Amino acid sequence: MQSTKKQIETTFPKEKVFFSDNPVKYVFQKAKKESRYLILSFSGLYSTEFRGGPPVYNHMRTLTPVETHKLFILDSYLDQFCYYVGFGGEEDFERSVIALITMIANEYQIPPENIIATGSSKGGAAALYYSFKYHFGKAVIGAPQVYIAKYLDQRANSDSMRQRYNRLLGNDLQFGKLFWDGLILNQVTRQTVFPELHFHVGEGDFHYSQHLKPLFKLFNEKKNQLYT
Repeated sequence: MQSTKKQIETTFPKEKVFFSDNPVKYVFQKAKKESRYLILSFSGLYSTEFRGGPPVYNHMRTLTPVETHKLFILDSYLDQFCYYVGFGGEEDFERSVIALITMIANEYQIPPENIIATGSSKGGAAALYYSFKYHFGKAVIGAPQVYIAKYLDQRANSDSMRQRYNRLLGNDLQFGKLFWDGLILNQVTRQTVFPELHFHVGEGDFHYSQHLKPLFKLFNEKKNQLYT
């Protein structure tokens, strides 16, 4: 468990900190009219993060016209990204994130089936993972990574990014690679009910051929198991 005794500063307008096992920075935008839906926005890997920069929020402008409750969650764990899970398969940051989501959903009486997870790239992977594991109603996903360790291993070309990648894997690098590459696929094999999924990715995008096609194949195999 990480200590929450050190001072946590907010650096973004209307940003707040949810204190749990780990602090989670977020921006919550309450709907102007009564709403029974909550949109979750998980952020992608920003270009500056590959050079050691801090995580950032995504899609605030894109979601401005959507009139419902919106929760933007920052993927900042020990000053770097962790795909909203944690390091080395510990899932400690994930527990704090889902506690935040549950608090907001309970306050506004929003059932899991009315929660819509959104994100692209890293955020798309998180939207998939959380919507599967916590039985959210819908997910809108853009070009997600499914084989997370393989993706980061290919992209970690700088010393800074390689250090962050190794921290994400944890002390047992081999276990870390297996954990991250199986994070989403393992959820598919475990579930019997799935959210409504909407994917946005071009067929020429490597995310489609390297990540989504294997995922879609597993979906079909799972469908055959459930309905035959």
